[in-house]
Amino acid sequence: MTSEMTREAPRRAGRRRVLALFVVLALALSLTACGSSPGDRPTSEQQSGAFPISVTHAHGETIIQSTPERVVVLGGSAEDAVAALGVVPVAVPKEYGTPDGYSDWFREHVTVELGAELPPILSPGKDGAYDPEEILSYAPDLIFAPYSGITESDYQRLSEIAPTIAYARTPWTYGSWSDIVELAGTALGRPEQAAELISRTQAAIDSARDAHPQLEGKTFIFGEWLEDGFTDLAVYSPDDPRPTLLREFGMTDDPSVVQEVGSFGDDYYGSVSLERLDALTTDVFIGWSNSPDKIAQTLAHPLMSRWAPIAEGRYYYLEDPELLMAVTTPSVLSVPWAVQHGFLDDITSALGADAVIRTGDE
Repeated sequence: MTSEMTREAPRRAGRRRVLALFVVLALALSLTACGSSPGDRPTSEQQSGAFPISVTHAHGETIIQSTPERVVVLGGSAEDAVAALGVVPVAVPKEYGTPDGYSDWFREHVTVELGAELPPILSPGKDGAYDPEEILSYAPDLIFAPYSGITESDYQRLSEIAPTIAYARTPWTYGSWSDIVELAGTALGRPEQAAELISRTQAAIDSARDAHPQLEGKTFIFGEWLEDGFTDLAVYSPDDPRPTLLREFGMTDDPSVVQEVGSFGDDYYGSVSLERLDALTTDVFIGWSNSPDKIAQTLAHPLMSRWAPIAEGRYYYLEDPELLMAVTTPSVLSVPWAVQHGFLDDITSALGADAVIRTGDE
C-alpha cells in the first residue's frame, strides 16, 4: 500500500471567461451532492443503485451488500469523487504537495459545499505503507482504492476489514476522472447522480476548451526532468492520466513518442535517449520537477537546451506542488481548480514560444 509520488505566465482573458463557467460548475457539484483505456477501468454490475453489487478489479471481485456509509479512501484523488457525490470519507490519504494533507479543492468542497468537517488523514507507516489496524479503527464499510498500488496481499488483509476496490489492471491507473466518478457512483449506490455529475463537469470542460482554441490539435509531450548523469528523458504513456487530461482540452499526443519508445506495455512512462531528442517533433513540451534548481539544470543540459521546444521557448515546467497534483491525478474537483489557476493559460503561453516555469512560490 505504497504512495506515489521563473515565472508564471501572464493571465489571459480566457481565464476570466472560464472562471465564470466553473462558478456554475461549483453550483452544479453542490446540487449533485444533496479518454482512457477500457482495460484500466474496474467493471461493475448494478441497476439503478440497487444492492448487492459486484465490482471486478485486478485482485478479484468485490461484493458490496448494502449502501456504504463509512468510506476509507487509499491512494490518491479518489476522495474527490466520493466527496463530489455527497459522501465525506471517514479517512483519506495525505495528498502530495499539501502542508496539512488536504488539497484546496477537496477542503473547499467538504467544508463549504457540504458544510462538513474534514476527515482524518491516514498515517503512512514505514515505506509509505498504511496500517490495517488504523484503517480498522475507522470501522469502514468500504475501502475505496482504485488509484493505488495495493498488492494482492494488501488486498486480502483489507478485505477482511471491509469490501475493498482496487485498481482495474495497472497499479496507479484508473482511467480518466469520469471513470472514477462512475465507479464511485456505482460503489456508493448513486449511479444516476454520478452520470449527472459527469455530464455537467464535461460541459464545463468543453467550455474551457472552447475558451482556449489555441490548444486545438496541438501536439504535446509530457515528461520529467534530468538528474546529473541521465542519458534519457522520461516521457509519459498516452494512457497516463496526464496526457489523458490534455486530450480533453483538444490537444494531441505527439506520435513521435510512441515511435521512439515503442510499446509502453503496462508502464506509465518510457524513456527516450537524449541523443534522439530531435526525433521528437512536438508543438510543446510539458514537464515537471520538485525543484526549481533541477528545472534549471535540465534546461541547461547541452542536449536538452538544443532540442527545438526548449531552444525556441515552447515549454512549460511545473514545480508548483498543488497544481502539479491537480493534473497528475486529475479528478472531478481538481480539473476545474487547475483551469481556474491558469493551467491552460500557461500551456497557451508556451505554445506561443513564451516559456513558463510555474513554481510553488507564486
